[in-house]
Amino acid sequence: HENFNVVLLGNSRVHFGINPWYLDSVSGFSSFNFANGGSDVEDLLLTSELYLAHHPIPKAVIISLDPGMMKKNESLKTLYHYLFYLDEPIMQ
Repeated sequence: HENFNVVLLGNSRVHFGINPWYLDSVSGFSSFNFANGGSDVEDLLLTSELYLAHHPIPKAVIISLDPGMMKKNESLKTLYHYLFYLDEPIMQ
């Protein structure tokens, strides 16, 4: 429920490669890493829309788009943690 100054989005390179604690300790911001391993641009869009539906726009967004993100790998079919958001209008 916290409002973050910086949001990180991407696939496993961001998820495992960027620790928000280090970013926050240098910048003084409050950041959160929303990256998901194996995600594609559809997952990135869904994560962004769900976050913005309940939080104000962050001051900065760090997005990693590598070639793996640019192909459709239909990762949303196996990301069961999104089941908690099925009642969101975005999911309809």
